[in-house]
Amino acid sequence: MKFLLVSLLALSMTSCTSSNNLGECIGIVEDGNPKLIYKVSFRNTIWSFIGLETIIAPVLWLTDFARCPVGRRQSTISRGE
Repeated sequence: MKFLLVSLLALSMTSCTSSNNLGECIGIVEDGNPKLIYKVSFRNTIWSFIGLETIIAPVLWLTDFARCPVGRRQSTISRGE
């Protein structure tokens, strides 16, 4: 019981990243903003693995924190040629 309590306390102090300067992180099945490039967040994946016993951490990772924006997409301009 003590281990679970200490784990929850540690997990709450250092949690997953929910956003960065480009925008909000998204879940595994969400489409996200088409103007942004998303990649799986290594940091959030590690925290989810550490909090695996809580069951809440992996669910939150899947639904909200799996992929974070890493850059903006180049706009493609069609000239009609």
